[in-house]
Amino acid sequence: MFAAKCFLAVPAIIDLQILSGILDQYSFLKDFQVVLTFCDFANDKKINQISEFFESRKLRIAARNTSGIIDESLEFL
Repeated sequence: MFAAKCFLAVPAIIDLQILSGILDQYSFLKDFQVVLTFCDFANDKKINQISEFFESRKLRIAARNTSGIIDESLEFL
């Protein structure tokens, strides 16, 4: 395992099966936090599904924004 303070940017419109596969690729990382991007393209139901998915994997969504660019529009939770 590799321990570091890491952030993984995830688009809010991603399919949960694809997301699961991506997270499996990063299984060597421990305790990383998620930045949820493209929230303006996903409805509340989809964002809730992704939030529940991360909660089930004991991962925290640290921030979200409404575009793919991580800049001053980043909203920390």
